[in-house]
Amino acid sequence: MAETGMRNLTVMGESSTGGGKFEKMRVVGECEVHGDLDIGSCRVVGECAVYGDSFLRV
Repeated sequence: MAETGMRNLTVMGESSTGGGKFEKMRVVGECEVHGDLDIGSCRVVGECAVYGDSFLRV
């Protein structure tokens, strides 16, 4: 059963963020994630560095 009410993470430009649990992650530019990351789908145009554990649900 799919989880409902999950947030999406969108980064445009250059930014950093804490980790978290997201349904979708989209990055256009550069992003640093400081913490654990749990995502359902990910699209990156540019660069994304994760400083923590990362988990991509399939």
